[in-house]
Amino acid sequence: MDVAEQAVRTNQVKDQVGERCQKLFQDFLEEFSVDGEQKYLSEVQELIRPERNTLTVSFEDVEKFNQQLSTTVLEEYYRIYPFLCRAVRNYAKDWGQIPPAKEFYVSFTDVPTRLKVREMTTAKVGTLLRIIGQVVRTHPVHPELVSGTFMCLDCRTVIKDVEQQFKYTQFGGRDMKDEEITAETIKKQMTDDEWQKVYDMSMDKNLYYNMCSSLFPTIHGSEEIKRGVLLMLFGGVPKVTTEKTNLRGDINICIVGDPSTAKSQFLKQVEEFSPRAVYTSGKASTAAGLTAAVVKDEESHEFVIEAGALMLADNGVCCIDEFDKMDPKDQVAIHEAMEQQTISITKAGVRATLNARTSILAAANPIGGRYDRTKSLKQNITLTAPIMSRFDLFFILVDECNEVTDYAIARRIVDLHSRQDESVERIYSVEDITRYLMFARQFKPKINKEAQEYMIEEYKHLRQRDGTGAAKSSWRITVRQLESMIRLSEGMARLHCQDEVQPKHVKEAFRLLNKSIIRVEQPDIHLEEEDQQDQEEMDIDEATPAAEPQATQEGDAASATQPKKGLKLSYDEYKQMANLMVLYMRRQEEETQDDDSNNLRRSDLVSWYLREMEGEIDSEAELLEKKTIVEKVLDRLVHHDHVLIELKQTGLKGEGLVREEDPFLVVHPNYLVD
Repeated sequence: MDVAEQAVRTNQVKDQVGERCQKLFQDFLEEFSVDGEQKYLSEVQELIRPERNTLTVSFEDVEKFNQQLSTTVLEEYYRIYPFLCRAVRNYAKDWGQIPPAKEFYVSFTDVPTRLKVREMTTAKVGTLLRIIGQVVRTHPVHPELVSGTFMCLDCRTVIKDVEQQFKYTQFGGRDMKDEEITAETIKKQMTDDEWQKVYDMSMDKNLYYNMCSSLFPTIHGSEEIKRGVLLMLFGGVPKVTTEKTNLRGDINICIVGDPSTAKSQFLKQVEEFSPRAVYTSGKASTAAGLTAAVVKDEESHEFVIEAGALMLADNGVCCIDEFDKMDPKDQVAIHEAMEQQTISITKAGVRATLNARTSILAAANPIGGRYDRTKSLKQNITLTAPIMSRFDLFFILVDECNEVTDYAIARRIVDLHSRQDESVERIYSVEDITRYLMFARQFKPKINKEAQEYMIEEYKHLRQRDGTGAAKSSWRITVRQLESMIRLSEGMARLHCQDEVQPKHVKEAFRLLNKSIIRVEQPDIHLEEEDQQDQEEMDIDEATPAAEPQATQEGDAASATQPKKGLKLSYDEYKQMANLMVLYMRRQEEETQDDDSNNLRRSDLVSWYLREMEGEIDSEAELLEKKTIVEKVLDRLVHHDHVLIELKQTGLKGEGLVREEDPFLVVHPNYLVD
């Protein structure tokens, strides 16, 4: 028998079972119907689209149509699978034009046989199985290169359909540029309606507020945090110096606060909104999980780099919850990523520097679960000073009891649970904000001369306040806070799609930064404690007469049954009172600078303040309470903060000094009003 005759006889051999199953399965696709309509017609018509090629079929439907077909599919699955795919192709060809080389596949659901992993014996090879078990590890689908096309760089010869056999050969052609993304290219990709919406948003006078409320519609209050996170999404402008030093433009924010104050909600909202956001937990993440790890590949047995959360969030946002729960060694690992925005690895013969150009939005809980406002921020959290200095903004959330706020939050939560989507009100949709954000980030605003001067003055103001001792900072004001102001200013300019950073943008950046610092560093003012400290520091000549302690104790015993409302002030209230009195004293000094007899005495200042507040006083008890508060605030301004100076002894040398029972008060010449 010659070769040609043998080839003819080989081609004549047919799989009768397979062809029979192909015909029955094609009949099933054409005839099986539900409520008078072909069940799989619409799914098959979808297969004509280029990106679709697999038809999903319920095995229960096959059993209802033909029991013999279903039994054969179960027992001879590996044998007849090509015939089933051919039946799908023939059925799809009847309903539309398909490419000649396109492959079609079929997959089954609702298979009745369920086996455990241990029950997969050799007798089951080639059959259709349904396996049950617990998934402990997954990985994304890896594309498999089946055939490749290559071109010679010298002679430009093209070779097509080269079989790859489970290997990947990188094409050695010259690098070709993606079109460079600019504001113009993004504009070209938009429809007319989309571009009009972007233009209308850029002209919105309340854009700042409207975007904040649209991004976080389910969170009540915390307006400053919303503004800070919004500017973080726009970001500053990254720069490269002449010495090739990279200056980051991304903004890092840390939210510290009590439980149930919506810290994690901010992180989740940003993760859902930003397309390049990664959410992780500091407690459950290691240094390698946050940065990168060097591992041995199972297939090639070579050392490769696995990306961590900061690498995966490149050009996006990395949201790290439970940031304070990270081990100190893991915190050290992200020092470089937070400032230089790179990750350096030297391990197992692999030396690499990887990009981590990401903003970090972190949430941390205070020590003990509740924020102690009598302590500084550094004493409330377990973060090191280098880590703290790398955050541009710190926001503190304290769970305080307030009837109005509690009602508003409760109303918001009940509405969300009862009305859900109806209760969420957005001025701009998420798609509109995403489109606007992508367009606005293409702007590279420059700082104009006026903004530069204003920025320098405000930075000097921060430094002077930090050095006078009038306010104990939780960390020093350094050039990193100046760079934070620059980034926030550039984010404000980008928000309004402007090419120039103006003083009004710097003003808002300074307000956010200043509010963040003040809120962090200032606890409540406990006037009763200050009064006790002052009493201990008094000279023996000024001691209280022996008859007075008994009366004082009796008065304390009588007042112990009543709440001491006036003995504690918030820092903002204290600062407002101090500034009001200082401004009045300076105005008086300017008006009477040539007349020393008109200098203010302590009692005069108290009387003036009470007259200013008389509209808020309704009874004699309130008057006495206000007077007590003013007296204690003056004591703190004199003895603790050294804002005011008491002139207890007056007169010229040689003429004898006169001791003043009601001393004169003057403002310290170096004090600056905030």
